[in-house]
Amino acid sequence: MKPVYFVPLIALSLLLSFMGSIYFYSQYLSNLYYSISSISFWVSISAILILTYLKRPFLYVVRRFREKISLLTFFSYLLTHYLIYGFLLQRIFQVVYGVSFNLPLPIISSTPFYPPNIINILLGVVFNPYISFYLPYNVIISLSPFSLTSGLLTTILVTSNVISVKNLYFIKRVRALILAPIIGLIGAGTCCITIPSLLVAYITPIPAILVALPLSLTTLSIIYITLPMITILALKLNFDAVYNSIPKSFRIEKW
Repeated sequence: MKPVYFVPLIALSLLLSFMGSIYFYSQYLSNLYYSISSISFWVSISAILILTYLKRPFLYVVRRFREKISLLTFFSYLLTHYLIYGFLLQRIFQVVYGVSFNLPLPIISSTPFYPPNIINILLGVVFNPYISFYLPYNVIISLSPFSLTSGLLTTILVTSNVISVKNLYFIKRVRALILAPIIGLIGAGTCCITIPSLLVAYITPIPAILVALPLSLTTLSIIYITLPMITILALKLNFDAVYNSIPKSFRIEKW
């Protein structure tokens, strides 16, 4: 399937997000429009990236997924990413937007962004809908299609980097080059989960003093949205650097 086929679906998704903003007064209609909009939008974005920019890392992971190091890296990082970003999103909704999370959970809900303009349409597909549920020790996390998608794509890139670095290590003539990609992998991978962790700790105290803090709604939203994107770009560049360092005869696949 060609990536261009998903462009009309993206346009339709933005239109539905617009409808979700218009029907902000109806929880049912708002949830319905935002759910269809966000899921179709991020499925389309994921498909386009996997078919183009992330095709090589994706196939790298698929063809080596049964290896222990691949399974361990994939699921451990994916779980960590979802826990941290899920808690961060819940705190943003609770502290910044004043959303209350009442029993029973899990719940699927949305927060309408009004009035319907281009910024609010985009925010609608990023933050809505979200599912919230309890974890042990009274921890509540919220996950949206955006956080699920960014977590999956980041995990694919982290895993593909680990596989390629491992392959590079077993090639003696290029083993000396392994330090740089390892630093790049650690830096990009940990940055994506360390900064949100600090933000969670930063905005968790008394909500009433939030207005006096330098971290505004705009700042938190920008960090929440852009940090995974920057991480994906950095990990892709790191993967390409490692892949190009491996002699063709030692590569997993021929492309």
